[in-house]
Amino acid sequence: MSKPCKKGKGCLEDICGKKYPVDDSAGQKSSQSDSNGAKKNGAPTPQSSTRPNSNGGPTKVADSSSSKSSCSNICSSTNKSSTSTQAPISAGVPTSTSGPTAIAPDLSTSTSKVPASGISTSDIGSEGFRIRNPNISRDKEDILYHLALGNKSHDLVEMFGDIKFVCLGGTPHRMERFAYFILHEIGFKMQPGTMLQDISIHSHRYALFKVGPVIAVSHGMGMPSISILLHELIKLMYHAGVQDPIFFRMGTCGGLGLEPGTVVVSTETLNGLLEPVHIVPILGKRVDRPAILNQELAQEVISMKDPSDNFAIVNGKTMCTDDFYEGQGRLDGAFCHFTEEDKFQFLKMAKQKGVTNIEMESLALAAITHHVGIKSAVVCVTLLDRLTGDQINQSKKTLEEWQDRPMVIVGRYIKKYLKENGDIMNKIENKPKQRRSIACPDCVSLRKATKDSDESMKSTTSSAGSGSDSESSHSSTPSSSSSQTYGCLPGCSIIVSSEDYLQRVLDESNGVD
Repeated sequence: MSKPCKKGKGCLEDICGKKYPVDDSAGQKSSQSDSNGAKKNGAPTPQSSTRPNSNGGPTKVADSSSSKSSCSNICSSTNKSSTSTQAPISAGVPTSTSGPTAIAPDLSTSTSKVPASGISTSDIGSEGFRIRNPNISRDKEDILYHLALGNKSHDLVEMFGDIKFVCLGGTPHRMERFAYFILHEIGFKMQPGTMLQDISIHSHRYALFKVGPVIAVSHGMGMPSISILLHELIKLMYHAGVQDPIFFRMGTCGGLGLEPGTVVVSTETLNGLLEPVHIVPILGKRVDRPAILNQELAQEVISMKDPSDNFAIVNGKTMCTDDFYEGQGRLDGAFCHFTEEDKFQFLKMAKQKGVTNIEMESLALAAITHHVGIKSAVVCVTLLDRLTGDQINQSKKTLEEWQDRPMVIVGRYIKKYLKENGDIMNKIENKPKQRRSIACPDCVSLRKATKDSDESMKSTTSSAGSGSDSESSHSSTPSSSSSQTYGCLPGCSIIVSSEDYLQRVLDESNGVD
């Protein structure tokens, strides 16, 4: 027998709601012994109480002590090491015994301001990430519009089920460079006749590449852009059944008192008010979400420094702003209503509070990944020292070399992780290359054209008879009916076998375009 864990004192939101086995007989014995013990000590036996429900009738309310004992085996050990400010799960939320769990949002706290001083820095991702939206389900169609993907139009488990790392960077060009770099770095062997493809090319918004267990995707500029991407990437991980992914942002920034070209690994992210919260207006109300990065992951990334590196790696706080010019105290924008003295006074104050660099995406990354329990890290390279100037005047060649430095550090971490967890690569490399039964919209149209052609051929054959000229003319060319048995054509996913490529050539020779 199994039943949902009852939310009681000491329970954690990311645990409660999951089903767990219950031994009724053991529970009865336990309750009897508790009752007898209470009587011996002269204490009253805990009783259930009733309260009016919405229909006016009585509703049974479970005693908090029994609720606590029913799930203490699951929640107590976790609760000792972390503090949760989350609210109880709403009734009727879908639960799952494996994979990410859909959890209802806490409307009572999500619309109130969370003071920075009250934010917990505990790691929430130890039990796996969670989709905190009861409206999202694997059974319902979910269109990841900005990625040109969907859980019904694509076989996301087949395409992305082996992902462990999601690496984000600003531009499509930079992330394509990283995709080829990580391909070489981890020694991933692609199938003969295959090549890297931008899986989200038809979105015309983000560029997404897949190399074995690694996704390389561009996030654009600013928190609104990366926020949209993170929502859809997290849902992609959910639909693909990915367990405990690790997110990295690799980017550029302005340093405070650092030599240009220095790599900064963020230990904390602050907003433009120097608070560790991401302020999001939702339904006309201000919502403050704690922006927390995984400290253990940050230290592991910093340890990837090699003695042969010709650049420094430091850690520190990162200030994330909504704007490149005024928000970062630049004097060279289209307008400026503060003085140079004001600028330096603020930047020096920020530096005194531990800020080492300034950029425009880390706060959203930290807040969103923390909110769903995903480990994340931010690794950026400084392009200038903001205490000495505002404009970036390095050569393109130098900037490109500097921009590769975060990729090198993150690549080392991924390579080390995969080496220590070799079973991940073995499963991927030995994974049977199966044709997908679900295709993207473009390939659906192409398959439909082939299908219509085949049906037309059958209709003509049926009406003309076995000896018709129509039948003999079609039988002289290779049949394209086999193309109906699988989904996307080459170019829609990263692994495209030689056989699939040959099939496309045959399709094209039959006039399918």
